Amino acid sequence: MRGPHDRENDLYIGLLNKKEEKLFSGHAGGIVRYFSKDLNVEWTAVPFSGSGSATISAAGELLQSDPAVIDEKLMIVVEREAGIREILNFSEFRRRYQKSR
Repeated sequence: MRGPHDRENDLYIGLLNKKEEKLFSGHAGGIVRYFSKDLNVEWTAVPFSGSGSATISAAGELLQSDPAVIDEKLMIVVEREAGIREILNFSEFRRRYQKSR
């Protein structure tokens, strides 16, 4: 039996937009990332099991999703100093780490 992270069965795709010098990359698991020309991630789209998705900017801003379900469906792992990891729902992540505007 193969697990979800079995490199042998991973499928990655990429699409280059030469005019805007942007790159999209995707994985068979459904996550899509949009990169700038200097290969910095601009946003990430994450599909939810069942239905729905969230699109989040590199700064942690929610660009698209149903706010009522995002805390139920999306958990974020934050690695702090000394390798300490926290698992946060999206609202808590934004409260702690998103810069004030």
